[in-house]
Amino acid sequence: SGRPAAEQSTRPTANAASGTAELPSIADKVAVEAAPAATEEPAGAQSPPATTAELETKPVPAPAKPDADEAGGLLNLGRTLTDRGDFEAAEIAFRQVLKAPKVALPATKSALLGLARMHRKQGALTKAAAIYEKYLGEFPSDDRTPDVLLDLGRTLRAMGVYRSAIARFYSVINSTLKLPSDGFERYQLLPKTAQFEIAETHFLAGEFTEANKFFSRLRQLDLAPADRARAQFKAAYALHNGGD
Repeated sequence: SGRPAAEQSTRPTANAASGTAELPSIADKVAVEAAPAATEEPAGAQSPPATTAELETKPVPAPAKPDADEAGGLLNLGRTLTDRGDFEAAEIAFRQVLKAPKVALPATKSALLGLARMHRKQGALTKAAAIYEKYLGEFPSDDRTPDVLLDLGRTLRAMGVYRSAIARFYSVINSTLKLPSDGFERYQLLPKTAQFEIAETHFLAGEFTEANKFFSRLRQLDLAPADRARAQFKAAYALHNGGD
């Protein structure tokens, strides 16, 4: 629809702590159930001792690589538990993906973002911001960079760090210039959303003159009628709060 995405009712809507316990992995369970039963040897029979050469040349089995189904199942479980508000169990699911040996990189990225989202819903904003920063540092050219910057800006704003939040929203606009041409509508939506978030951040910071200016600019963009009306209302509301 070309409508900016946002999280609060005052903005457009659109599609845009470490755990101490661990759940047994599906791979471990399958390995135990699939292991062949030990065969009994006749009484008194003994296996010949292994020679030093045999011990040195015997290969050490590599840790099992979790398959995509297992990692995907844990990620879906973590998201579901997050939505339910079971944050402790959700964190265990996400961290099990992160700790798995040789896990695929896309699963690692999704687990990090799922963990950050979980912390945001939990109210642990400092932890969420740290994970978003870690993601941006490790995957600076990732296609999800604009979305991560957007969520980081919202997190910082909720913490009351308005200057840093606004800087991240401007980074969203700049980052979309480097993205591929496919998904053009999505990359058009992100800058509009970032501009709305900048205006909203000025409003929440009590900078009503700046808020009015940015909300007024939004009305000049190609917005859905409901979003245009909301921007016009917020521009007037900023003037009202500023005593004009």
